[in-house]
Amino acid sequence: MMFISIYYAPLHLTLGRPHTITVLGTVTKTFLIMDLLSKIQCVISAFNVYS
Repeated sequence: MMFISIYYAPLHLTLGRPHTITVLGTVTKTFLIMDLLSKIQCVISAFNVYS
């Protein structure tokens, strides 16, 4: 954070707010989990075809 605050003030102001990183992290993890679940469902449905 020190590098950002010294060399690029707008980015520091954006990411320096306490809940910004929390919201970005939550959204990112949500999309990653949704993607993983869709891949798992594809694998499960592929095995169900042969059952």
